[in-house]
Amino acid sequence: MLPVLHFTAQEALLGRFRSGVCLSMVSSCLAFIVMSASIVLIIQFVHDHNISPGGKACFGIYFAVYFAVCARMIWTELVALPTFLLRCLRCASTSEKTLPSEQMTVRPLSAQPPIP
Repeated sequence: MLPVLHFTAQEALLGRFRSGVCLSMVSSCLAFIVMSASIVLIIQFVHDHNISPGGKACFGIYFAVYFAVCARMIWTELVALPTFLLRCLRCASTSEKTLPSEQMTVRPLSAQPPIP
């Protein structure tokens, strides 16, 4: 699931077909829910069954490697997240101060350039 989210968010790979911000956020939240449920189920399985300490160590190593690979894959997104959130907050604060009519500039028809 994470590789699909990662690659569909890359503008360099998909150009104009990449996932939008809203879709990426919803997909990331759903991925987080699925991964959390998987972790809980694995912990319950290991706890309920009489797994040897060696088996528990294998689960732990696998989890650590999987977590490291996932973190490395989404590292660029994690680093860019604070900047994105600050930009969203700035955008929200400026949009409250200006009216939509102040954001658009309308030129009269006489000022329009001629159509070639």
